[in-house]
Amino acid sequence: SPEGAHIYVASYLDGAVAIFGRNGSTGRLAFVGQVKDGVNGVDGIDGASGVAVSPDGAHVYVTAEFESALTVFARNAVTGALTF
Repeated sequence: SPEGAHIYVASYLDGAVAIFGRNGSTGRLAFVGQVKDGVNGVDGIDGASGVAVSPDGAHVYVTAEFESALTVFARNAVTGALTF
């Protein structure tokens, strides 16, 4: 993320995006959660292959090979949580 507080990782086989919090002092990562295709209404990330965060940190974009899709999530800058 632009402020360095979160890292988002695409999981191709799981059709998911993992969310990690980053400690600004040590760089240590802690698992925060995930969004997964088909869970809690999330759709369009089966075969997730790429993740990008908007320059203002407000959105996360995920490309998905199996669905030929680009999915947009709103991002909570404090928690790192993603909303479909």
